[in-house]
Amino acid sequence: MSPLNDKMSHPAKSPLAIVIYYAVLAALWILLTSYLFRMNIQDPQLIWKFELFKGIVFVIITSGLLYLALRKQQPPKSVNIEKISTSSPRRLLLLFISILLLIPLIVTFITFIEKPRLEQAAFQEREAIAELKATQIENWFKERHNDTRMLSQDHDFISKAQRLIQNSDVARQELEARLNAFRNAYGYDSVTLLHPDKEPVLHIGKPRDVEHTHWNAPATNQETQSIRQSIYRDEQGELHLDFITPLILPGDNPQRVGFLLLHMPLMDFIFPYVQRLSLGNKTDETLLVREENGKVQFLSRPRFSQSPALDLSRDLLDTDLPSALALRQQEPGRYHGIDYRDVPVFAATHPVANTDWQLIAKIDRKEVMQPLYELIYWVTLVSLFALLTIGISLFMVWRQQYWLHNLTLQVERSKADNLLQLFHDMPFVGICTASPQSRRLLRFNDRLCEILGYSRVELEKLTWEEMTLPDDLDQEHIEFDKVIRNESDGYKLDKRYIRKDGSIIYGYLEVKAIRGADGEVDYFIGMVQDIDDRKKIELALETAHHQAQHYLDIAGTMLVSLDTGGRIRMLNRKAQKVLAYSEDELLGKDWFEHCLPESVHVYAKGVFNKLMHGDLETTEYAENRVVSHNGEERLIAWHNSTLYDEKGNITGFLSSGEDITDIRAAQEELEASQLRLQTLFQTIPDLIWLKDTDGIYLRCNPMFEQFFGASEADIIGKTDYDFVNRQLADFFREHDRKALASNKPLQNEEQLTFSSNGYQGIFETTKTPMFDKHGELVGVLGIAHDITEREKAAAQVAHLSRLYATLSQTNQAIVRIQQESDLLERICHNAVEYGGYKMAWIGTLNQHTRTLTPIASAGEGTEYLDEILLSLDPQSPGGQGPTATALRENRPYWCQDFLHEPISAPWHEQAEAFGFAASASLPVWRNGKLYGNFNLYSEQANSFDATTQDLLQEMALDITFALENIDRETERQKTQQRLDLVIQGSTDAPWDWDFVNNELYYSPQWWYMLGYEVNELSVNSELWRRLAHPEDISQVEQALYRTRQPMHDHESVECRFQHKDGHYVPTLIRGIISRDNERKPIRMTGTIMDLTEQKAREAQLQEQVEELNRWFAATIGREERIIELKREVNALLQKHQQAPRYTNLDDQESNI
Repeated sequence: MSPLNDKMSHPAKSPLAIVIYYAVLAALWILLTSYLFRMNIQDPQLIWKFELFKGIVFVIITSGLLYLALRKQQPPKSVNIEKISTSSPRRLLLLFISILLLIPLIVTFITFIEKPRLEQAAFQEREAIAELKATQIENWFKERHNDTRMLSQDHDFISKAQRLIQNSDVARQELEARLNAFRNAYGYDSVTLLHPDKEPVLHIGKPRDVEHTHWNAPATNQETQSIRQSIYRDEQGELHLDFITPLILPGDNPQRVGFLLLHMPLMDFIFPYVQRLSLGNKTDETLLVREENGKVQFLSRPRFSQSPALDLSRDLLDTDLPSALALRQQEPGRYHGIDYRDVPVFAATHPVANTDWQLIAKIDRKEVMQPLYELIYWVTLVSLFALLTIGISLFMVWRQQYWLHNLTLQVERSKADNLLQLFHDMPFVGICTASPQSRRLLRFNDRLCEILGYSRVELEKLTWEEMTLPDDLDQEHIEFDKVIRNESDGYKLDKRYIRKDGSIIYGYLEVKAIRGADGEVDYFIGMVQDIDDRKKIELALETAHHQAQHYLDIAGTMLVSLDTGGRIRMLNRKAQKVLAYSEDELLGKDWFEHCLPESVHVYAKGVFNKLMHGDLETTEYAENRVVSHNGEERLIAWHNSTLYDEKGNITGFLSSGEDITDIRAAQEELEASQLRLQTLFQTIPDLIWLKDTDGIYLRCNPMFEQFFGASEADIIGKTDYDFVNRQLADFFREHDRKALASNKPLQNEEQLTFSSNGYQGIFETTKTPMFDKHGELVGVLGIAHDITEREKAAAQVAHLSRLYATLSQTNQAIVRIQQESDLLERICHNAVEYGGYKMAWIGTLNQHTRTLTPIASAGEGTEYLDEILLSLDPQSPGGQGPTATALRENRPYWCQDFLHEPISAPWHEQAEAFGFAASASLPVWRNGKLYGNFNLYSEQANSFDATTQDLLQEMALDITFALENIDRETERQKTQQRLDLVIQGSTDAPWDWDFVNNELYYSPQWWYMLGYEVNELSVNSELWRRLAHPEDISQVEQALYRTRQPMHDHESVECRFQHKDGHYVPTLIRGIISRDNERKPIRMTGTIMDLTEQKAREAQLQEQVEELNRWFAATIGREERIIELKREVNALLQKHQQAPRYTNLDDQESNI
């Protein structure tokens, strides 16, 4: 090996150095980028996306470096040295610039991901702040309005205010105490009572001048709602807000007695809360603004402005100012804009309900984007450092390889020139080299001149395009361009050349590109071989083959040729289609294994072998099945022929086949259809017949035979006049003519009577004109379908629908009507109107006389009831009918044939006059006793079937329920009336507590007991705690706790409630607990008893007992007097319903 090759095989830089460079670069990239991402991003999902992107970028860069390193370290070969890729300085510079462009790509990606997230987070935080603070301001205003509403609805307070305005000193003291307590309780700066002419009458709190108030008082005496006034600033620059509440004395003519002015400094309440920062950001700010004279007025002092509140304003039409946009939109929103400092900000706004204020929460855009700017700075710095390291490495590699390439190229170029000369001297093929730019031949041998017929001088002047037939240039241009674009290194093709004499010859061309150090094509080496004779033979054979194949393909039958081994050597397009194989898939394959069912493989192959050996004669026609590629079996009709050579030897087998699968299936289906049609014709329950145009019967089915009572043989050849009367035959014939004339099927309903069994029914008849294959009218086909049951079912459905409607209307009447007589009349009316009955009536039974009296009726023939006498006495004339029987036997009685049954004989004449054909009598009960009857009359006999009976019995039960419900409602009203009278006459105060909905009710007696107007205080679960004595709250809570015990259903406890005037009222609270199915308490109801008098009597009794005890102590030694005093003590205790204190007094007296 030469010294040069030694140097080429051992590059200066070893693989270890490359690995060390790669490890250092990878470690720096991973550590620095991960540290920067985690330092600037806290979102785990976002960190994962950046880590993924960073990994992709790292793989791209390192893959490129690894590729370059491997190519540079590859040992040179003895040939094709120009293919070794050595980058020029320009290419290295372009590569470095391309890698450098990754930095803005990374920055763009980070900005694309991070910027929307930061904006979204900033907006969400601002929206939450704006909504929270706006909602709390709204709640603060609601609390103030509730404060004023409590005073404006206090009639006692308004009356005292009126007296004060009328110069009552007593009222002044009471109002001063009341207003001072109100101011201290709710934190107002001052409270002022004003005369109707707005002059101060009474002022509580810090002194202030009423003239500063911006008056916006209600216009009418009916308006009692407090009015919030505008914000204003006093001489000291402090902001204030007033609430004015009109004091209206109720009555027929409401009178305004004055105003109540409530004052509160804003700097103590709203503004400190608005200005308080929530997130601690440097530029976070919350503002309260409103529209004032076409300007945006800042109600709260801006954080970054020296202007006091109300002094700073901006143009309302400013399209960049978020507060202006919010005031114009009047709804929550997000805005990018410029604030009052002309600084870009992100702002979220929220309106304050029931005001013209907007709350603005904003932050500087610069502060929001600061984390993004820092992240971009560090990522850019690290990426730039990494890319500089890569650039330096690339430059070092290029410097080491550049000198190696130049030395190697010199050696290999000398070898290539020698080899090329040897190719040019080859005498059996044409060899040439061509320029890629001029496309002329640079060098060529004599054989190429012989092939093309040109001399050397003439051939040097031609381009290879001028030698080529124009029709072949497009394909060669495509291959040529691929080589130029470095997509391939050469191409091969058959092409046609134009010789000097103008003749066309075929040549085989093989081209190889020789590239320079820069990868561009220096020149082409081409080899041309004359294949004209071979091409002519191939074209002739191809033409003959195509003609033969065309003849086979256009044949409409399958053509298959087999050799003597049963292998396929030819099949046409039709055979390929039937077998679902391509020609290439079957040629040379065993016909019996691939194309016949598996069950006949062995047998068919044995028969074929006998044919090939001459042991059997060829069957000219045969049918057998083949199997297609998709497994489908097809039935083929084959015409077969054995093939012989010129010596008479068997050379194969030729068959032409026709696919008869569908034809055979159609034949079988036709036979089956004819059989099914015949079976249907013979067994169908409809009447079917066929007549010619003259009305002569041609066919009929067995059902039609029953209609005429004759066999088909006796009916064919005859007309309707031979079997039915002339009137019915004319009817049949007329409809036949109409069907024939209309040329379309006609339907009509006919009532037919069967001659065989006398059956009568309603039939739907369809008559259809029949035509032959020439379109000539040949007769009419008739089909008659029995619809008797369908008509009955339709009538039954209509009847039941009327009954359900009657039942529904009856239930609605029971709900709406409370008067018994009106209800019973409506029930009878519903039975006639909706149920379709002729007449309905209800009667009551006299329990003493056992007679029945009609009290409600509706329908036709109600005068029939005027003379009716019905009794439960079976011996009386009126006691034998259906109604008396039903009441006597306590069961419904259904008289299905009222005009003929013996039980209704006394009323046959009247029933016939009124059209009563059937009746129903149903007993009606009331509170366990027989009340009377419910009678219905129908104009059709047998109209009360089982379903109808069930519905009418349900209707009778509804009547019973309605009567008993009327009784229950009457009793309930009486009980409620008694209860109301008891409550009104009692001093106990009823109360109710719904635990489920947490709703409490205190009766008026309770409010009067404590000196309040009804519902003067807000009623909720905490009201009793506010009024209860502090010492009694614990025992009431213990009593409430005991209600949770499942078996504890009654509770009582004593509690003292504070009277409106301040003293405590002793009471006894009793309650009954209602529970659900799980024994959880859901409600407590009870009374509150005033124990004031009882406690007074107990105190008086205690004083008397103590007095007697003193007397007892003073009479020691006087036993008789002591016993007498003990008796007086016991008598006094019994008087107050308490147990006696002293016992066995008689024994003591006997012992004295």
